[in-house]
Amino acid sequence: MPCCSPPPAAITATTKRQAMSTKRKATAPRQTGTARRKTTQARANYASVTNIAQRHPRAGRLPNRRTNVCSDHAKLADDSNILVEFSKLPRPIRQQVTKSFAHRRTLKVKRSTNLGRRPSTQDVEVYRYRGHSMTQLDFKRLESTQWLSDANINMFLQAYVTDKIDRAQCFSSHFFTQLFSSASADQSNDENYDQDHPDPSPIGVRAEPADIDGFNYHEVRNYSNQFGGFMSGDEYTLDNLLIPAHVDGNHWIVLRVNFADQLIEVYDSMGTVNPTYNRHLEALRRYLFHDLHKHLPEQSWPAYGAWSRHWRTRNASRMSPRQLNGY
Repeated sequence: MPCCSPPPAAITATTKRQAMSTKRKATAPRQTGTARRKTTQARANYASVTNIAQRHPRAGRLPNRRTNVCSDHAKLADDSNILVEFSKLPRPIRQQVTKSFAHRRTLKVKRSTNLGRRPSTQDVEVYRYRGHSMTQLDFKRLESTQWLSDANINMFLQAYVTDKIDRAQCFSSHFFTQLFSSASADQSNDENYDQDHPDPSPIGVRAEPADIDGFNYHEVRNYSNQFGGFMSGDEYTLDNLLIPAHVDGNHWIVLRVNFADQLIEVYDSMGTVNPTYNRHLEALRRYLFHDLHKHLPEQSWPAYGAWSRHWRTRNASRMSPRQLNGY
């Protein structure tokens, strides 16, 4: 026997392993379509957010997870359970969220009604709440470092502010987009619009600051109708109004109207006082002026300059909860 040949025992062990492998392949049942789908679903569940968090060495924390800074006072005042850990939420909610995260993203083909146009694809809705919906792509934003979408912001405010806090309402993130838009087609084509809506200033002079370009109350005049308006008799119907705004193409801020103190504030999670947000503060004050007096004849409206002195504006970003990341 050559000196480089393996010993007989090694040859015997290798032959046995090869024989057993061949036997397993020969006796293994062929998977049906249903079995393959179950196997694929099991692998998807294994790779879901919940399982990844459980397998991660940092005791359930995801890598690159967002870090939020919250005071003890905020935790004690958490009437809406916003700060409750995911594992402590009711089981039906956890199951629905986990299923939405683990669902494989698919695209639905939407055929065009115009001849010659190619069919387009769109994300499938996986979560719906009170008229708001999230697609698979919207849900994926919550587990990554992507910027949040309008769907994420609007559904969160509906579920945890409007539906949880008494005398509080939230407008859609599209509010300021519409408020700063140019005159609508219906308004511009209405020949009698200027006659039916004269300048509210009693002396016929524009009393509002002229640096607010594109102010268009006509586009947002029905927003307050969803809760019956801001006034009931001589009293306000709300304590707080929150409005998110998307700025600079990559950042979210929120404006708050405190009706008890007649105060309009803006909050920026970066903690910096940005003077460009004064445009949002002034536009929101002008919106309130129009909406609080829309039920009165415009000839009886007070002068905006005198009325606005009773409504203060403030940039409260230094008192805002801070984000420690750049997304």
